[in-house]
Amino acid sequence: MTSLRFLTDIAQSAAGLERIRENTHRMLLDIGELEGQQMEEKAKAQAPWVDRTGDARRTIKGWAQEQDEDTVCIGLSGFMSYSPVLELGHEGRYAVLEPVVSDSLYELADMIADAFAGI
Repeated sequence: MTSLRFLTDIAQSAAGLERIRENTHRMLLDIGELEGQQMEEKAKAQAPWVDRTGDARRTIKGWAQEQDEDTVCIGLSGFMSYSPVLELGHEGRYAVLEPVVSDSLYELADMIADAFAGI
């Protein structure tokens, strides 16, 4: 009888751990989506170039997506054909994506730490 109870406890524990993993993954995706949106807003506001058409600024997108069941990717992208030139050319004078992402790393780490502090 003791071994049956032990197996039942193990099964319940495993199910509980799976729920924790799923909830943690969802929480990280939610945090990533929020941070992606915040990075997008910062990049659009801080872009150092003078707009001609506004397309480069308008097509900056912050995002978060599930890479697989254990990985959430968070990013910031420019979607014009000349976005790489703005980011990497001109001796970095027009770069905005990398500086915003770099500045956001500590904020992101704090958000994740705060989310797990209550667990």
